[in-house]
Amino acid sequence: GGGAQADQAPKVVAFRMGVTGAVIAFKKPCPDFEQLKVELSSNEDSWQLQSWQPADSRRTTWKNQTPIDYQKDRSYSLKLSEQEIKLLPLPTGDGAFYFVPPHAASSCSKELLDELQTQLQSCFDLLEYEPDSKWTLLTSALLMRAIDATANHERSLEHLIELEKVDALRKGY
Repeated sequence: GGGAQADQAPKVVAFRMGVTGAVIAFKKPCPDFEQLKVELSSNEDSWQLQSWQPADSRRTTWKNQTPIDYQKDRSYSLKLSEQEIKLLPLPTGDGAFYFVPPHAASSCSKELLDELQTQLQSCFDLLEYEPDSKWTLLTSALLMRAIDATANHERSLEHLIELEKVDALRKGY
């Protein structure tokens, strides 16, 4: 039965389609993918993509070599279980694609983020008592970048500049 499988639908991280078929990639291995319903839709039309073959031994990537009548003046979307994904046209004009940028695909869990925040706060507390602590300056700079590189950019740079001042071996770090 496919009922229980729908609850744990694999997360699509990349998809590409064109006149020669389609390729789909998942965040984790998906050994039962050929049993799932994969639908392509455009405007009022929709059709099922079948005959998928594993493209790698871990079964994270699958390919379908059934020709697709791609028309560049139409917009397409991919439906897989509860996911509906809008596809973007390829720059070459002969197909469509979707992908999750790598940084979004590998973001850390809330628990890990909370732990990093706790460790960072400990570093800040230590720096109040020992402002020249090399280890604490370096660790705090790295933690800030791991938590949110953009938001913490200035402050992490300040810590690295301070580290260069207190530790001559860190010049150019």
